[in-house]
Amino acid sequence: MVGSEWLQSQGVFLSSQLLEGLLLGTGFTGALTLAWWVQWLRRRWWPGPSIKVYFSPKGGCADAIVAELNKARKEILVMAYSFTFDPIVNALIQAHKRGVTVKLLLDKCNEVDAFTDMPRCLGHGMNVRIDAPHAISHNKVMIVDRKVVITGSFNFTRQAETENAENVLVIQHHPALVLRYFHNFLSHLDHSRPPQPKDGAGAGDRGIRPDGTIPEKPKPGTLPNSSRSNKAA
Repeated sequence: MVGSEWLQSQGVFLSSQLLEGLLLGTGFTGALTLAWWVQWLRRRWWPGPSIKVYFSPKGGCADAIVAELNKARKEILVMAYSFTFDPIVNALIQAHKRGVTVKLLLDKCNEVDAFTDMPRCLGHGMNVRIDAPHAISHNKVMIVDRKVVITGSFNFTRQAETENAENVLVIQHHPALVLRYFHNFLSHLDHSRPPQPKDGAGAGDRGIRPDGTIPEKPKPGTLPNSSRSNKAA
């Protein structure tokens, strides 16, 4: 049993009878070779969880998020509070244009915020819902192709990228965790409602519109008041 116990300690989990048979049939050297190949195959086809961490200001948070969005092939699910940073919003719009299913679940402040990019996303025909029942919907979560979870304190704003102290986690190869976040997204989606943007919502957004135009910069004092400080994209 010593040989089989050693193999199991190396992560080669086969039945005791099979391990003993392999040891008898191939000898200890053959079993070592088998252990190496099993480990290689496991790393190749079933890699363990991967967690990458980024910090702001100017620590690569936005670039890491955009890189994952650009790799999406089937689906991007987003839960967000502030939603004003053009590099992230543009990556979501481009994903939508290439046929990726993009679902945005936003806090109700985006219905009144002058700097929100929500109206622009609606103009592109994207699927947007409002997570209205809560005091605030303060999630900052993206689920990409049901394989990658992006989360952390990082709001999707320019201020979060360039001024605030924030963090972003990019988590891969963790199916159980992805499933928890996916079910949480569905639970919030169930009680969400269609957006009801008010006059002036998005008036300060200078991103490219669906018709290719870029709005002029609003004149000082012409925008409605906004209750949040991390605004301009």
